[in-house]
Amino acid sequence: MDLRPSPIAGQWYAGDARTLGAEVDSYLAAAGAVKADGDIVALIAPHAGYRYSGAVAGHAFAATRGLRRRSSPSSGPCTIRWRALC
Repeated sequence: MDLRPSPIAGQWYAGDARTLGAEVDSYLAAAGAVKADGDIVALIAPHAGYRYSGAVAGHAFAATRGLRRRSSPSSGPCTIRWRALC
């Protein structure tokens, strides 16, 4: 698979996969056991940079542990379709 390197790796989040994975795992672990009051039909989590929003995103995704997913998470630096950085 041909993947384009992220233009913001190392700025808003760790630049290498091992460090990034450990950081994400730490946010999920810190969230502990999270129980939703009802069915989870969608999840919108912050993505402003893990140092700013990682704990909140970890808490949100921790609520989905053990659930069967019908779609895949999507994540990326671009929230505007035609931005020069994308």
